[in-house]
Amino acid sequence: MATIGTTAGRSGFEDSEVERYLRRRRVLLVDDDASMRVLCALNLRAAEFEVSEAADGLQGFEQATRHPPDLILSDLRMPGLDGFALAEALRHDESTRSVPVVFLSGETGVAERMRAYALGVAGFVTKPFEPAALVALLAGVIERTAAAACSISARRPNAPCRLWYSLKRFNVMSIALCNSSGGLSMM
Repeated sequence: MATIGTTAGRSGFEDSEVERYLRRRRVLLVDDDASMRVLCALNLRAAEFEVSEAADGLQGFEQATRHPPDLILSDLRMPGLDGFALAEALRHDESTRSVPVVFLSGETGVAERMRAYALGVAGFVTKPFEPAALVALLAGVIERTAAAACSISARRPNAPCRLWYSLKRFNVMSIALCNSSGGLSMM
């Protein structure tokens, strides 16, 4: 694995527009509780996520199909289109099929979890939650989804390469470029 070392804790790329673009993590937050949206959005923005918000499942579906995010964090219980119906609708739409969904709920019994996992939901955040745990879970899901997409595109001939990166601990930046010959090559 090749890495780009840093001097004095800086790689020289932190402030570039390209670096900010590559580092961005777009989350669509769907919850009918405005105070919960504010709480989640503040914590995610503090961790440098780009956050857009929707007040219900239908509004969330419309936003997601117009501008697919990297992840959708959705309340499970909402009037109208609830989290289950939203996840199902997202799976049937070509533009949002691969967008991971994480549920946010105060009640997550075994039956609800089984139903959600059958729909392909990537995880659960149980209310009340620790903000740092929320950020870590969402960052991990986004990173694993990007890595999986990179791996899949690498196995398809003539597939466009996807750039996947992560900023690692100790200010070391690793960049992986998926190539169409079937693997990851480190830059």
